[in-house]
Amino acid sequence: MTTSQTATNADLSANSQRERDSPTTRRAPMLLKHTSLLCVVGSGLLLLAACGGDSSPMPTAPSAAQAPPPIAAPTPPPPPPPPTPVTTVIGLGSHGVPSGFGLPVTFTTTATGTVGATVDWTFATSDIDIFLVRGTLPCSVEQFNNDQCPFLGFSVSTSAKPERLSVPNLAAGPYTLYIVNFGSSDESLSYEITLTNVPGAAASSMRGSTFGGIKGSIRGIGNVD
Repeated sequence: MTTSQTATNADLSANSQRERDSPTTRRAPMLLKHTSLLCVVGSGLLLLAACGGDSSPMPTAPSAAQAPPPIAAPTPPPPPPPPTPVTTVIGLGSHGVPSGFGLPVTFTTTATGTVGATVDWTFATSDIDIFLVRGTLPCSVEQFNNDQCPFLGFSVSTSAKPERLSVPNLAAGPYTLYIVNFGSSDESLSYEITLTNVPGAAASSMRGSTFGGIKGSIRGIGNVD
């Protein structure tokens, strides 16, 4: 190798060293690293976009406080009020009844209901009793004395004054109220018979029953003034 060639090579080596030592040459690897990092980040963002990534928040289930209030069941209408009972006076009068006699009072009801009777008299010492029977004059003196009348109800107190009787759910039809003077004195008495009707009430299947023991024999049944 000639002297001129050696000098030329030396100059080339010196230039190469200066290029490596220059700031531009030293910044090149750093720029490469930054560029690579940006590429990696960009690739990650592209991958998220390709997989359907979304920046909006994920929907969450409503909490208990956010749940809609339950729908209240409709309130049923109140039941209709029960029918009002209607009481009607169907019998009213006054009579004299001798001792040992029975006074029959006949009447007819036109609807099912409760038959009530109230009887009052003059002397507190008198013993007046009342008996209700279905039908018109169904009992003879003999039947009465032998306890064979089919009574629907009776009131036989020895101390009550007035005497009261109430028999419910009787079907419409004819009835007889016997007012009997078991006392030792003739009496003057008054009576009132009522019918209490409840619309829609059904009549009972009650049958007549015997008294179970008459206080004594009567001498007759009839209107005696």
